[in-house]
Amino acid sequence: MPASVCVALVNKGNVMYNRGDFEKAREFYREALQNDSSCVEALYNFGTVILSVCHHGRLSLDINYKLICMQSTKLSLFKLKRHVAVLLT
Repeated sequence: MPASVCVALVNKGNVMYNRGDFEKAREFYREALQNDSSCVEALYNFGTVILSVCHHGRLSLDINYKLICMQSTKLSLFKLKRHVAVLLT
């Protein structure tokens, strides 16, 4: 899937988030992750929108923690993809 498709989906999610339509934003971020599970922005925003509406808050915090660890220790995206796969099930 072209990266431009994922960027477009994340942008649509951002618009919905800014409008306060968190459910629709979550759907766009989820779709972006299903197309490209290595999209860090989609993963971060997905966790943020979940946290914003208090759904699975612990899971969202766990995702954001993993992102911070990945950035600070440069963990492979392969490990992160496994966490995304669990999240999307």
